[in-house]
Amino acid sequence: MAVQLQIRRDTVANWTSANPILAVGELSYTTDTDKIKVGDGTTAWNSLAYSNIGPQGIQGIQGIQGIQGLHFIGVNLRASTILVQYDLNGANPSPSGTVTLTADSANFTDAYFKFTGGGSTFTDESSFTDGTSQNQDTATFTIPSAYFSDPLVFTVEVVEAADTSTVLATDIITVGGTKVGDTGLTGLTGATGATGLGFKIAKSYSSYNNLIADTSPTGILAGEFALIETGNVNDAYNARLYMWTGSVYGYVTDLSGAAGIQGPQGNTGVAGPTGPTGPQGIQGPQGIQGVIGSTGPTGPTGLTGGIGQTGNTGGQGVQGATGPTGGTGSQGVAGPQGIQGPTGVNAVSVGTSAPSTPTLGDMWFDTEVLKTFIYINDGDSNQWILANPTGGDSNSRVQVSLTAPASPAQGDLWFDPSILRTFVYYDDTDGSQWVLLSPGGGAGGSASVTVSVTAPATPAEGDMWFDPSILRTFVYYNDGSSSQWVLSSPAGSGGATSVSVAESAPSTAEVGDMWFDPSVLKTFVYFNDGDGPQWVQSNPGMAASGGVSISLTSPTNPRIGDLWMDPDVLKTFVYYNDGDSSQWIRLLPQ
Repeated sequence: MAVQLQIRRDTVANWTSANPILAVGELSYTTDTDKIKVGDGTTAWNSLAYSNIGPQGIQGIQGIQGIQGLHFIGVNLRASTILVQYDLNGANPSPSGTVTLTADSANFTDAYFKFTGGGSTFTDESSFTDGTSQNQDTATFTIPSAYFSDPLVFTVEVVEAADTSTVLATDIITVGGTKVGDTGLTGLTGATGATGLGFKIAKSYSSYNNLIADTSPTGILAGEFALIETGNVNDAYNARLYMWTGSVYGYVTDLSGAAGIQGPQGNTGVAGPTGPTGPQGIQGPQGIQGVIGSTGPTGPTGLTGGIGQTGNTGGQGVQGATGPTGGTGSQGVAGPQGIQGPTGVNAVSVGTSAPSTPTLGDMWFDTEVLKTFIYINDGDSNQWILANPTGGDSNSRVQVSLTAPASPAQGDLWFDPSILRTFVYYDDTDGSQWVLLSPGGGAGGSASVTVSVTAPATPAEGDMWFDPSILRTFVYYNDGSSSQWVLSSPAGSGGATSVSVAESAPSTAEVGDMWFDPSVLKTFVYFNDGDGPQWVQSNPGMAASGGVSISLTSPTNPRIGDLWMDPDVLKTFVYYNDGDSSQWIRLLPQ
């Protein structure tokens, strides 16, 4: 039957408007930005971070500053004053009250301004439209009542309204403080002094802290200048000019020029290697054993014992008289009643009607319409959902032949019995083609299948054992603490499906019945492919590494298309490459 996996998808605007809470591990795809979010079961969509955005690349070396050109107004920040004067005692600021910050931008939509800095707290705006005019906004801060020696640094950012962590443009401005005395009487003109020193930048410092820490600088005379060069054009102290008075540095001006045109965004850095797999979690306690079912009907009468071997011919005796005819031998003893297995949780059921008491995650194959359903909760209620609601057309099916079907539909499956491989007809955006469902599969592995009423004495990892006394199959695997036999199909089949063990196929099979042939160690399922019912091999091969793995943790070296069943949560995953990376994806239709 056709199988196709799809995840929920919509535009950013529609996702933002709906703002749903995604289930744990549930994916959402934004069709207009090519981004993915993964739900955690509690956080609304707007608050989830994107999952397919790689880490920031390594910052490149700063280029040589070019000749100043026309100013690109990504955003422009200005203040009603950039200098506050205080008296010699550091009081009575002028101007007093507040300073108004004004930000302008005419290059963006669906964004808003964020003001920060200066030791003040500002209220974020919700859009460009709520300022004094379109694409303009203002903010105010209170001028300190006492003199401040370090300039106040203010920043404005233009951020996306839909994702405030995305900064579109930035501008910085500083407001400084200075002390001045009252203007005195004009003194007498003094004698002309000696010619002063010419303008000279005698020293440079890598930071403001390094400058103020150098209280006895060398190589600089009183009246000469020092420049701060941090190497970061966004640093507020970069390109600030100070004059050495002979005892202290005094601030003169900021030599920073206007910001140049913003260069193109660099390429995304190479993704780092995947971190090591975390340690195996502690194994949970064993669940309570289900209630033992009622005794089944008496088994059929055992077969009559075979005739014993004929003894060696004795010597010719004397012809005796003919004796009477012997009586008919007694009937053989009836075979013992098979052990009734414990009742489990239905995980996969086969029949024409849905199971009456399903649990979340159970699957049901409807033999009447040849479709598979899964029992899920879609946020409103629990219900049976078709496992392939959109793949293929009404004729999608599984075909068994030595050559590929001539007119396949999207999602059709084809099993080639000559090489024991299964393919799916799939469109990977470049074209439709048959793709191998499990490229790591094959029949050359070392895994074995044993049929006996007792477990094999020396099993290897991945070996399987079928116990005909209880009709159960086990797999030998290591859960991180020890190696053990684990039931590979812990759930019942719904009551209508049977499993037969014989060297020849059952004569009266129903669709969905299974047959294990111990002479070739293979399992078959009785299946109708649209042309007629037939026995089809259900596991055409498995490599030593395992095309299908059953464990509490994901396989360490998977291949694209491998399947992994976690018996702890009764869920199945497929190892899949979405173009950005390879990962385990849960087989859950959207």
